[in-house]
Amino acid sequence: MDNYTHPQPLPLIEATFLIIAPINLTLALLILFQNSFILKDCYSNSHNLPSFMFMLIAGVDLVTALVEIARTTTAMVCVSSGDEAVVSVDITFTLITIGFISVFTSIIFNVVMNGMKTISTICPFGHGFGKRKVIFSLVLVIAVWAVIACVDAVIYARKQAYVSSSHTCRDFWTILFDYDFTGKGAALWFFDSEIFGHKTCQITMKLIISFIYLVPSAINFVFMIIQIIHIRKNLSERVISISEASVTHVNITVFMVSMVFVICTSSFGIFQLVEFSLARSMTHGTEFVIKYTFHLLNATLFPIIIIWRKEPLKKRYMEFWTKVFNFPATIFRKVVRCHRPTAGYHYQRINVMPMNNDE
Repeated sequence: MDNYTHPQPLPLIEATFLIIAPINLTLALLILFQNSFILKDCYSNSHNLPSFMFMLIAGVDLVTALVEIARTTTAMVCVSSGDEAVVSVDITFTLITIGFISVFTSIIFNVVMNGMKTISTICPFGHGFGKRKVIFSLVLVIAVWAVIACVDAVIYARKQAYVSSSHTCRDFWTILFDYDFTGKGAALWFFDSEIFGHKTCQITMKLIISFIYLVPSAINFVFMIIQIIHIRKNLSERVISISEASVTHVNITVFMVSMVFVICTSSFGIFQLVEFSLARSMTHGTEFVIKYTFHLLNATLFPIIIIWRKEPLKKRYMEFWTKVFNFPATIFRKVVRCHRPTAGYHYQRINVMPMNNDE
């Protein structure tokens, strides 16, 4: 069987990237700012498990944003330096692997948080969740996934002969677009295996993509429906004492947060499965947006929805932005005030002695 060969990037890939890269950088900066605000706001209530989960999601999305800034910056350096520039293999796979881990971690945290909210909605007066047990379970799952991601990256690098200390920018682009998801290294191992072969490789890729992207999206969609139904049911049965308008407000918020997650998370899995089924590759612009921009969009919109749907949080958010925008003007006024002469400061007091008429 012929060995798997990674596709070579098309000529206009750099031009496509230069169009999309500023969007990704802008989203990454928004994520840094907004999630820092969420962390600061939720810290005082971190003993509460839902607030703690919000903090975990915000922290992981911060890592995703930082990785995107580093990855996009490296790619822009490659564009400006040309194909002969040398990029470290370790840096390339470290950025990609950390990005995979942070995205998967954010997905898991979202599913767990929505699962807890759904159970609390069904049983409003049930027993609470053990915070330590939840944290231990999440740490265990993420640690196992991190090991799997690192091993898979090593397998992919060895299968594609990226074992030298450095490679050119052309290789960097190839890895950036070909190494789509954690598990592709294992799929390539199946591909080259005499026992499993090409069919098993395709099945493995589809199962991994479904597990990472499609299954969590479907679970969150079901959670959304259950929450909306039971919040309305609890109101009609007088289980909760809030107004009809408040219930509608909560349901709209649940719908918005859940649908943003479902659309942004499932898009990559759906397009990959379509690509496998039709045996056709996506255009590089579509591929880059689906791989990287959609995850950033979810991490950007999630805090925006939470902030703007909670009036006290929205007020504090607007006050903070007002201070940020007024900061240059405040500094300017202070500088001008320091250099402005004050009336009366340059006049000396003249003592006039009374005159004697005899003289």
